Amino acid sequence: MLVSLQREDNIMHDDQHAHWFGRQTEAAIEWRHITRRLDTLYAAQFAGDTSVLTAQRIRQYEALQMALCGSPEALAQATP
Repeated sequence: MLVSLQREDNIMHDDQHAHWFGRQTEAAIEWRHITRRLDTLYAAQFAGDTSVLTAQRIRQYEALQMALCGSPEALAQATP
């Protein structure tokens, strides 16, 4: 009986770890996507793009990064 309880505890722990790891992986994928978009937008600005739309997109992507870092209030500040 004790062995089966230990196995159940291990299975529950593994499931919790897999769930945590899955969330971390999703966040990492989203972070890389945002970083690539920002790199493209920064390059456009460096090349001379001074449009309001580009500036808005940069603010929005930077706010998304801040939200991923734990500051969701940045999203409210980035709305046009």
